[in-house]
Amino acid sequence: MISKFNILNFRNISNLSVSLTDVNIVVAPNAKGKTNLLEAIFFAFTSKTLKKIQTLNDLIGPISNTCKVTINLDDNSVLEYIITKINHGNKTISKKSIKLNNKNISHEYVAKTYPVISFVPSSINSIEGEPNERREEIDSFLSILYYEYGVKLDEYKKILKHRNEVLEKLQIQNNNTFLYQTKQILDEKISTLASIITLHRIKLVQDLSPIFLKLLQDYNIFGDNIEVQIKYISNVLNKSNHNIEFSKHFLKNLNENELNSCIIKTYQQTEKQEIVLGHTIYGPHRDDFEFTIKDKTFKYFASRGQQRILLFLLKISMINLYYNIYKKYPFVLLDDIMSEIDTNNRMKIIEIIGKQEFKFILTSLTEDDAISTLVQKRKASLIRL
Repeated sequence: MISKFNILNFRNISNLSVSLTDVNIVVAPNAKGKTNLLEAIFFAFTSKTLKKIQTLNDLIGPISNTCKVTINLDDNSVLEYIITKINHGNKTISKKSIKLNNKNISHEYVAKTYPVISFVPSSINSIEGEPNERREEIDSFLSILYYEYGVKLDEYKKILKHRNEVLEKLQIQNNNTFLYQTKQILDEKISTLASIITLHRIKLVQDLSPIFLKLLQDYNIFGDNIEVQIKYISNVLNKSNHNIEFSKHFLKNLNENELNSCIIKTYQQTEKQEIVLGHTIYGPHRDDFEFTIKDKTFKYFASRGQQRILLFLLKISMINLYYNIYKKYPFVLLDDIMSEIDTNNRMKIIEIIGKQEFKFILTSLTEDDAISTLVQKRKASLIRL
């Protein structure tokens, strides 16, 4: 997807131009800009950052009031993303400009047209962290896989916020008929969106599981005959006593109308409780994903290295699922995937990467044996910062 890029005044990168091949390895010590390089590319395609920022001005380096990322694409198109810091009275604001072949375009169009999947150290939180971090990881991929999913998810969050505001008011104005009518309207809207979101997540687990399990078995990651499962835990379906271990079987008879009715019924049954609490306690915003080995939750007994391997395999599964649907690969950014992993598993990761067909950039602290093996197998380009 990318043939060349130029990064100008982005964080600590003053000016960097690189031509890419299919396999690209960035080697540099810490604090030399490896992650910032990946973030510049990621940001140009998604308008999102890999690290938390307060404002877009945080991305602008010290050289000038502007940072710029220019990407030459394989189809000879040129994508250009510019952020400019502007002093406006007592405030400093930022202005962004996104152009494709010198024509202004929306970041939604770029994200939809040029998919990018990333692995960064913080991604490990999707395994060992809180449920919201796992939901964010899965929702991010679903938004890449189906752009409309991201639109529905944003709409759900807006209605959820409105519904919570109504519930808070009902704590004080418990006899307000208008508020109850508003809540009923919101219940119908949010249940429809919740059904769509939940079914997409269920379907994703169903589609990812066989790809993921095949990788585990092919490379004997956790030993022979180790049963690993990906589970989607829906608090609405759990309340309704549905079995949702989707790695074993899929609720084939569950459709949007049935799930919608289930959610509406749940809202009716928990109305008093939600008013007391002042927020919505059931729905996809409270759901979770879980990895288990022999029915034990992975995050409670696995080492950091094992968790990173699991996450890496999940990302590879996502990439291949994208290809299965669209017959093309997303561009892949892999940041520091080798840390906290023993030598044997580092070589397994290199073996897996070496057999993939997607185009990627990988960062590494050193040019060790694993990296040297990848360079030889895939004729990778080395980029030293």
